[in-house]
Amino acid sequence: MIKSAPTGTYCNDCKAEYGNFDTKTQTWQFSDKCVPIATIITVSVTIRSKGATRAYCNYHKRQAETWPDGKGGFIHWSLEDQLAAAELAESQVLLNV
Repeated sequence: MIKSAPTGTYCNDCKAEYGNFDTKTQTWQFSDKCVPIATIITVSVTIRSKGATRAYCNYHKRQAETWPDGKGGFIHWSLEDQLAAAELAESQVLLNV
């Protein structure tokens, strides 16, 4: 499931790449290289990771949707389709168990 991110939510990838957590003030500090505000949140509905959330800014959303095609180019695979494929793959595994 994909939903809009609440105000003040930070992108997980921006936190990993550009963020430093200040333990004294309990806040995230970012370099000038990014705008870390998330625009969407993905919520996993698969059994193994049910409820796991991941926040994305627009830049990292585009990055997560761009996959190599094996021929030196790239294809677009939307997050919606990725989540649906994960759900389908898990259901196939559970049916074969």
